[in-house]
Amino acid sequence: MTKYILHGGSAKLENDSNKKFFQELVKNVPDQGSVLLVYFAYDKDPTEEVERIKSWMIEGA
Repeated sequence: MTKYILHGGSAKLENDSNKKFFQELVKNVPDQGSVLLVYFAYDKDPTEEVERIKSWMIEGA
């Protein structure tokens, strides 16, 4: 199943809205499943941001 979720940005902020977003994002992902995040207009190297968001998704699963 493919799920598309459009997020308005500011995913790096720790708040209830983003927590719910990441929980919904990983809700039906099976073990060993994959999630593709596409960052638009990101002017820096997103490596650090990706690692931080990955840890949030693991905590929310």
